[in-house]
Order: sequence, then structure tokens, then C-alpha cells
Amino acid sequence: MDAAINEPTNSKNRNDDDSVTIVQPGRWEALHGNYILRPPNNSQPRALLHFLGGALLGAAPDLTYRYLLERLSTKGYLIVATPYQLSFDHLQTCDEIIDKFERVAPGLAKTYGAVPVVGVGHSCGALLHMLITSLFPDTPRAANALISYNNRPVGDAVPLFEEVRCSVPQPLRDSLTAILAEPTFNALNNAGITPLLLQSLDISAQIPKLIDEVADGARDFVPTPDAMSSAARRAYRCRRTLLLQFTDDNLDDSEMLEGYLKEAESVMKMKRPMITIDLKRKVLEGNHLTPLWGPVGGEEWGRAIEEALGGFLGDRSDGVADAIEEAADGEEAGVMNGSRQSAEAVRQRLGYAEVEKVVEELVYWLDEGSL
Repeated sequence: MDAAINEPTNSKNRNDDDSVTIVQPGRWEALHGNYILRPPNNSQPRALLHFLGGALLGAAPDLTYRYLLERLSTKGYLIVATPYQLSFDHLQTCDEIIDKFERVAPGLAKTYGAVPVVGVGHSCGALLHMLITSLFPDTPRAANALISYNNRPVGDAVPLFEEVRCSVPQPLRDSLTAILAEPTFNALNNAGITPLLLQSLDISAQIPKLIDEVADGARDFVPTPDAMSSAARRAYRCRRTLLLQFTDDNLDDSEMLEGYLKEAESVMKMKRPMITIDLKRKVLEGNHLTPLWGPVGGEEWGRAIEEALGGFLGDRSDGVADAIEEAADGEEAGVMNGSRQSAEAVRQRLGYAEVEKVVEELVYWLDEGSL
């Protein structure tokens, strides 16, 4: 089925395994280099959300984006979060991501049938989904949700790039490699270090690799930002796309991408005049890091915190109940019971209410159109 889970290819990765293992408390599973989160009670998913996180933090998406992804799973979606190692070569990174996804897709298809696949990416992950949809025609997507899309030259995208390029001496590079490379990882694994710590090392282990790429002459991403923009204008072919950006985000290029995708729509309609394209851009409160916020222990910790503090903060949250009712988008006031108001009060006070808005916007957009 077009834009649905399909057949695998073969490769070997650190956490590739034919077995399914629980990687941390909760419902997460590790399979063929991906982290899987099934809908509650293993019900039939509304869609499969293929998630890619941002630069560096995308190496452990089940940790860094845990709350966001667990909330989406609770709404009835099957989550496949594919970790990736940041590189200056985005095309190679896309190849590795597709390879991992295609290894896990057939088993999920056997379990759930033909489920529509929606690409969801944050920052660099949004850029990678754009490239996959534009330059990899054998990897169709029913829709894409691109959050905080970022396409900058490496000097703008990576803080202190020029300083690192010019000043990291060889002994320091060798030390970083010795500390963070594969043998160290294997030694810690054999010593019984917890999976959470090992995944944290997955994030830091990218640093010596990037420094080595710089030492070998890397000066910008491949393709360059201009070439990636050209790919978006000429070859992007997804029929439904949501661009999510935040009010306080000076790294966001969603508005520019919107213009390029409108050009891509014109190109597609020249070839297929009857085709319909659904492109929307939505601005939410927050900043570039908003999708990362939430209780570090995920949704389960969030519920526990909300239950523990809800009564206290709910009674003392000036104007929160009124704000909730105004944001209910037409819901009856009676549905907004005291427990929900208390939970919202906790989220407001602890700073992760904006993540809930991201979840609500994604679910609303997914529901309003046919996949």
C-alpha cells in the first residue's frame, strides 16, 4: 500500500536484534535499531508516526522526547522513533534511517495491517523527513508534520563551529574517541550499566565523530542548505504537510519552507492537474526546545506529579480554569472537570503545558484529513 509500512532491507546496528526488549520502564520496546511505542492495550493504531528528533538529541529519542511521544501514543498512535547519529552527510543519514525503519516495518504490518505512515520530525529531524520525501521516492509518506524546521549553514546551525574547526588539537580528539567510542560502550554494557546511561552515551558518542569529519575537511552539510531548498521546491511530493513553529524560535525556517512547498505544489500540478495538496503552517506558543519538555520519566511521571500536586496548585492557579475553558475549542464546560483543570494547573506551573498544545495540534490535524 502506498505510504504504508513495507518490506525490509538488511544492515547491522548497535541495538539491532531480532528480539524485542524493554529498554526502560514503561511501554517502550527496542527493535531493529528503532524504539517502538504501541497504542494502549495494543489497540489498532490510527496511524504510524515515524519520528526523528533533532541534532544530537535524536540519538536517544525515547529519552529526550519521551513525554511528547508517550502522549501521542496514548492518543492511539503507533510510534516508531528511529535514532540516528548526526553527520555532515545528510543523505547518508537518511539512508541509515530508512534502512532501520524498513527492517521493523514488515513485522508491524503483520501485526496491524496496512497502517498509514506519517513522518514527524523536530528541527534537524524535520529537515531529514523533508529530504526523505523529496529525494527517496521509494519511501512514501501519507503525511508529514515538520516541527521547528531548520535549514541553516553549519556555522549557524552548530554553535562555535568555527572555533571547534580551528582549535581542537589531535590529542583531545584522540581522548574523546577513546572515552566515547564503541569499545567503551561495550565495556560499560558488559559491566551492567543501566540502559538509560548507555543511551546517554549514544548522544555524547557523536561528538568525536563530528570532530573527525571536521578534521577531514567538512565545512558544511551535504547537501548544502541551498541544495536542500532546491530539493524542497522541485521534488517534495507529500500531499498533506503540517508546519509547526513557535513564537520564540529564531532557529526556525518554517515560513521559508512553506514558500518552497507551494512551488513544489505547482510543479506537481503541472504533471498531475487533478492532484490536491494540503499545506498548513501553525504557530504555537513556545520555543525551539518546547517538544523536549515534560517530566523526565514520561507520561507516567506526569500523571503521578499531577495527582500529587493537582489539588494544591489547582486551588491556587489564578485564572487557569478560565484559560482552560477559553482554549477548549468549543468543548462543553461540563467536560472540563476538576481533575483536568488541576492537571492543567500543574502543567502550567511546571512549564510543560506547551507540549500538550503540540500534541493537541498534531492530533487535530491528523484527524481533520484523510490519511
